[in-house]
Amino acid sequence: MRQNIILSIIGMLIIFTSCTEEIDIDLNKIEPQVMIEALVSTNGETNIKLSQSINFDEPNEFPAIQNAIVELSDNYGNNEVLSEQSPGVYTSSSLTGNIGYTYNLIVTTENESYSSSCQIPQQVPMDSITISKVPDNSLRGNSNDSILKVTVFYKDPEGIDNYYHFIEYRNNEKIKSYIINDKFNDGLEVERNLNYRDRELESGDTLKIEMRCISAEVYEYLDDLNSLSAMSATPTNPRTNIENATIGYFSAHTSEIKFLVY
Repeated sequence: MRQNIILSIIGMLIIFTSCTEEIDIDLNKIEPQVMIEALVSTNGETNIKLSQSINFDEPNEFPAIQNAIVELSDNYGNNEVLSEQSPGVYTSSSLTGNIGYTYNLIVTTENESYSSSCQIPQQVPMDSITISKVPDNSLRGNSNDSILKVTVFYKDPEGIDNYYHFIEYRNNEKIKSYIINDKFNDGLEVERNLNYRDRELESGDTLKIEMRCISAEVYEYLDDLNSLSAMSATPTNPRTNIENATIGYFSAHTSEIKFLVY
């Protein structure tokens, strides 16, 4: 689907400093650009993926950037030069995500350097998740249709701006993601429906919900991706928190997972 190709070219599935920028890109003819997808998570994942962008009309295959120098450090003096585990994928053997830590990333390739920093916010616990069958009240449904409703429950901390990224998996396969802020439920007990009309589960399937607490800049990036999916006439790339880059993001976040067997 061409919409997914645009999202892949500009954004990259699976998150910033105070300096962000928005740059128009001609999707039909651009010089190859460095794409950076960097993740540091409290679940132990430290993963930086480097690739090159492609033109809109080219096959959906992104050349890996190999032999780059990828340096990661935190504000407590820990630092590491990451190793390349597979073409374009760099991982850490010692640095993992800790709540409240700020992580600094420097990528050097082809005599160009790209840098960013991101702090892991405080974790908001996920109380529980539920799944139920309810009538389909959408315009596409009729009186005899039903859908599966997934609801997450958590307590939003009062007086703090919080940003959440929920990722839904069926049998460990990612099927949908959702971003939420606390603009209208600051300090409240939250019952949030993860709206997905085409959700399909069979008896015995495992539903996995990951809840990430993310920074405001990561939220902006993901929100830009959602806006891009609407296919505006003059698309722009999502705002990046990586200095000297036009495509990519650096996310340091919490991670909590809950399971349900259907």
